This record gives sequence, C-alpha cells and structure tokens, in this order.
Amino acid sequence: MENVDCYISENGYFIASDYNIRNLIDPSESELSTMPSTSDSSVKIAGRDGDVVLSTTYEPIPFNIVCFTEDNLTPEQKIIEEDKVKNFLNYIKNHTIKLGIESRNVYYNVKYSGSLTVVRYPKTLRFSIPLKSSSSYGKKIPSKVITGNNSETSNTIKEVGAEFTILGPASSPIISLNDYVMEFDTDVASGAKLIIDSSKSTVTNIDEYGRKTNQMLHYNHQFPKIQNGTNTLSVLSGIDNENQVKVEWNDLIL
Repeated sequence: MENVDCYISENGYFIASDYNIRNLIDPSESELSTMPSTSDSSVKIAGRDGDVVLSTTYEPIPFNIVCFTEDNLTPEQKIIEEDKVKNFLNYIKNHTIKLGIESRNVYYNVKYSGSLTVVRYPKTLRFSIPLKSSSSYGKKIPSKVITGNNSETSNTIKEVGAEFTILGPASSPIISLNDYVMEFDTDVASGAKLIIDSSKSTVTNIDEYGRKTNQMLHYNHQFPKIQNGTNTLSVLSGIDNENQVKVEWNDLIL
C-alpha cells in the first residue's frame, strides 16, 4: 500500500501505528463517504426552460471517525489512550496526512477539521475524530503482482490478503505461495478463471459468460497472506503455461 500515516483496516479498526492507536470503528456512527458534495454555477437563458449549468465544483470530503478503545480500561489506562489520540491530532492540525482505506485500496490527503469529542464510559472511551480531505477524490493505491514462477518483495507492515487468479484451461491445478500449497481438485475450463481471495477466504469460479460459482468444496482451504520480505509464487502442476497464474495485492506501509 502507498505510504499512509493512518488507515482504516479491512476488519474495521482505525490504526495510527506511530502513535500506538488501534481503536474499533463504529460504522453506524462514522461518516466515511467517498462521494463528494457538489455545487453548480448556472444561468438562466431567455427562451430556455430551466437553468443551464456552467460548471460543477466538487467539495472536499469530510470524514468523522467514531471509534472505541478496548473495554475494561483502568482510569490510568484511559488517560494514556486519550493522550495518544490528542498527540496524534495535535500533529495533524498543521500537517496534511494520508488516510488509507484498506478495503477500497484508496487513500486521501486529510487534515484535522473540527474538534475531538471524547465520551468517557466506565470502562472504555469513545472518540469522534473529524477529518477533511484536501481534494474531492481519493488516490488509487498501486498494486503489486507476481505472474508465474516468480518472486516479489513486499514492504507491508503486517500480513495482507491477496487475490490469486488461475486462468483456464487447468487440470486440478496446484500452486504455492511461500510455504503454503494451494490445491484444487477439479478442472478449470478454457475461458474460465478461478479466483482465490485470501483476504475474504473465498474460492470462486467465473465462467466464460461471467457467471460465478462457489468452489470451496474443491479446495484445500489454504489462504496464504503476503508477508514482509520476499514472496515466491510457484506453479506446481495442472497448468501448461505458468503465465496463466498470478497473485495481486496491496502493501500496507506506514
């Protein structure tokens, strides 16, 4: 993943590793829209019905991250957790930082905008962290790809899921990533593709007409993650052309 200063993880945590912040997000209360608000400049023209739009302006996107600390905190621990968040926000009052959204593979340049709200419960804390993007759009995080019998270095700070694709035809294909052997006990037809998603632990066949079927029954339930360092993809059997196999992922780098 492109360098980011903080991120919303795929499993729903707000994480700022440099400040040791890892808080569970409340998705029902948080505002995490990726659609900017717009305003139009328009003019009325004689003889025409309605306004004619001259231009459309897209507004910066607001983010309000509502999150909770772990439960059963002592009064001393609550003070420490609150100080972590305040120190983080004090830094970004005058700095634009990168907020990554792991599930969407995008990041936004954001600044602190508004005021921190803290609700102190008996055993936990609730934070409302307001941020605003500096532009009306996010930037796509570039992916890394290994094709066939090759290796690629990952600089991820934690293991990340990947998407493995096997293009048909293939006869009970077996591939591996590092020490994990991934076995499929039936054929992949010509024009079809088999996708193993190790983030979501799913195995899907997509036929030549785009129809999807769950293929977990035919799989050995191995869902390897990309690790920091060298990752090696190998085509072991059942596939004539090694270039029919690839693995794609996004590094998470702070």
